[in-house]
Amino acid sequence: MNGKTIGALAAALIWLAAATSSCTGDSNSAEKGKPAPVPKATSTASGLAIESAKPTAISVETTLTSANGKLSLEAVEAFFSAGALSQEAAKIAFGTAYESEAASLYSGSDWTQAEAWTYADPMLPTSLKFFWSAEDEHHLYSVFYYRDSAGVERSFVPPMGALEVYDSKDHSFQDRFGLRIGAKFNVPASSPGFDMIGQTMPVFSYVAVRGRPITLKALTDTFAEVDDDGVTSWMPMWYLTEEWTQAKPIGPLELTVRNAVAGMWFPGANAEAGTFAAGEMAIALYEYGDWYGVAKQTYLKDDSPMSLAWIRKENADPGERSVPLYDKGAESSFRRIASVAITELREGQSQARAEALFGKPRFVESSGNVEEPGKLKTLEVWRYENVSSVLTIAWTDERRVAEYRLRGKSAGEDFGVDYRHPDDQPTRAQTRWETQSDRPLAPSALQRFEWRVRTELPFNFLVGKAGDTLIVAGEDGGFSGMHETSHLYGIDRRSGKRLWSHDFGHDIHLYAVSEKERTIVFYEPGGGSGTGTDRLRAIRTDTGKQIWMKEQAFGGPLWDMGFTVSGNVAAFSYTVQNSGEKDESKTTYVDARDIRSGKKLWTKVFEGTGALLSQNGDMPAFVLQTGSLETLDAKLTAINAGSGSTKWIIRDRSAIREWDEALTFDGRFPGRVPSGYWMKSGDAFFLADASTGKTKLTFPIPFDRGARVDIVDDRRLFLQRSNDGLPLYDSKDVTSALIEARTGKELWTVKGKADRGTVDGARIVFRLDGKLVSVNLSDGKPIWNAGFTAYGNIVPYAGRLLVAGWPDVYLVNGKDGRVEHRLADQNVGYYDGMPSRQVFGNLTALDGELYVGSSNGFFGKIGPNGLR
Repeated sequence: MNGKTIGALAAALIWLAAATSSCTGDSNSAEKGKPAPVPKATSTASGLAIESAKPTAISVETTLTSANGKLSLEAVEAFFSAGALSQEAAKIAFGTAYESEAASLYSGSDWTQAEAWTYADPMLPTSLKFFWSAEDEHHLYSVFYYRDSAGVERSFVPPMGALEVYDSKDHSFQDRFGLRIGAKFNVPASSPGFDMIGQTMPVFSYVAVRGRPITLKALTDTFAEVDDDGVTSWMPMWYLTEEWTQAKPIGPLELTVRNAVAGMWFPGANAEAGTFAAGEMAIALYEYGDWYGVAKQTYLKDDSPMSLAWIRKENADPGERSVPLYDKGAESSFRRIASVAITELREGQSQARAEALFGKPRFVESSGNVEEPGKLKTLEVWRYENVSSVLTIAWTDERRVAEYRLRGKSAGEDFGVDYRHPDDQPTRAQTRWETQSDRPLAPSALQRFEWRVRTELPFNFLVGKAGDTLIVAGEDGGFSGMHETSHLYGIDRRSGKRLWSHDFGHDIHLYAVSEKERTIVFYEPGGGSGTGTDRLRAIRTDTGKQIWMKEQAFGGPLWDMGFTVSGNVAAFSYTVQNSGEKDESKTTYVDARDIRSGKKLWTKVFEGTGALLSQNGDMPAFVLQTGSLETLDAKLTAINAGSGSTKWIIRDRSAIREWDEALTFDGRFPGRVPSGYWMKSGDAFFLADASTGKTKLTFPIPFDRGARVDIVDDRRLFLQRSNDGLPLYDSKDVTSALIEARTGKELWTVKGKADRGTVDGARIVFRLDGKLVSVNLSDGKPIWNAGFTAYGNIVPYAGRLLVAGWPDVYLVNGKDGRVEHRLADQNVGYYDGMPSRQVFGNLTALDGELYVGSSNGFFGKIGPNGLR
């Protein structure tokens, strides 16, 4: 038996002696003495959500009768006063007859796996619940339920975390407010809730929303634990009552505290929410009788914002009404603003109240999309800025708070509440580990658009062009069963006029663009891929006028398809299952048509499943991938566009397509990447010559997913390699080399994952482990590290760098990495499973013009003089 176990057993024996001499066995004893103060238990979670409804009985032994006093209130209080919070001590104190089940405890905004023990007295309506960490069995949380002499269900929650010792026999506030455990109700006004168990200070974790039912789980003399569909939090019980709605909003009103005084969680409460020093300045936001509700700007402990504290009016001298916190000339601190935001920016708060507290916004913008995939809806966003913080508030159509975010300059100064669809899920407060703490706190600047259009879908990316027509992809951002539709738009680059659009719906995105002929051809399935009469339809990219349309019946489902172009020829590949074949063999066909007329030029037939590779129209041939590396029959066949004859064949290699995470490149426009076809075997990457199929470059792969290629331009690329035997996405030891793309020569190396590179004069700017950095192009020596994460591409433009973050776009000084501005009302975004052309399509510099996509329905053009 180890020392820890001996200590726990000794403490439990001491408890047994005390319980035997002092407990009567009556759970409704009138004994009024308080339990001795005990150290706060270390705990990581509060609340519960039982995952399994199948309890596992550990023992059938019955030791919980009221006669032996083991499950009385006094016995439970004495046990927790002894401080022996271990499984061994619990078994000695209460026996081995308990029910055990898997559970999840919700703390702040995270879930902790636990084992829940329930002791229940078969003779009395009492139960004791323990929650132990599933990882190391330490104590997380406990609650004891019992009924008083009047039959009212009560609870005892032992002191732990931020919950103080209290007399569980004193239920004056519970009875005054008429609160009952197990009751379901709606809060009279949206109010904040806190994690009181996970840390020694309350942590803002949840918002109880008016109109959304919650269940009361437990009570202390000050707090109520509430359950909202499994998400639990602690709220000062006064905010669950109608009395709270009688408090009068005021201010912001500056106060000077006369003498040192404690602020209470609510008027008349016994628990302190904070202390005020004599002469301290504070902001009053409410008054209730002879009480002020005060937002105290020093309410941030360990970067955790808190709620109102209430002091009597006799303890403060009111000054004049304060200037709104973001008014011109007012440099309010982050903590001062946070103390007001945490209290007032609850869901449903009015726009008038926000303006009275914070002033008029510096910018009015549009939020990202808040509707489900297939629909587009954005919210109006007010943006406030000063040297210490940024506050954004999104508004519903009824001019009520939908969500907000407050960010400061220091670590941890980032919190808020996200938009919640009605009746969708509980409103959780976002804590600092859920947010992007390294986003620059840069001043916003308006830019001048030459034109800006809005589409039906939230995500918009520039994916190609044909003459003066921009090809823009519109996506709903859904994936798998959530995807509703995808569009392709033709937009005039001079005027922004929408020339045409194509709706792919749920179907596969197959199209081929001829830059030379200003023509785009779409594959349009008729009633499901291959199950009806399908069509190939060509339109002019500059007008949207149909050039030709051809119907084709395949006679059965298609297994794989491809569509691409070379010069004046468009080729369509499709795989069908051979009817009547027991072995379910398949055949792949490649049909070539003149892109100008739709005339069929030739058809090629191949055994097995295959698909054409997508490519730009300047490539001299089509390439068909058949088989795979996994089935050991991988083969690449190059086909002459004009005649259909075979140019070359490469076996035992598989093409790297734009969805493949092993290689990323901006292949939207000809001439931006090394010419040829990228492919891989089991142990190497290859670049093959487009005309001959001969290998131009080879890069060994140390092991599966141990290397990755990221193309910079037609002359350079980054090669990432894992050095610790783990895949790149898990590896903590990665080296990246800049490679000369024409010779394969290694120019220099850097520690970390380097990608998204762009050459800016004698420098190269790229992401290093996600962070934006700049080094000498010649030798890799560091120049600067901007210190923030770049999510999208990096574009040199008008003497500076445009960097796509998430959701912001930043203007960065290329000489020193200083973030000069954030582009106002730009909202770029990303979704799961994006192909490379969309990853790079948020920001594009083309012929001296800048094109900006978005995740809120916009697509626009900014000229060289359009940036501040």
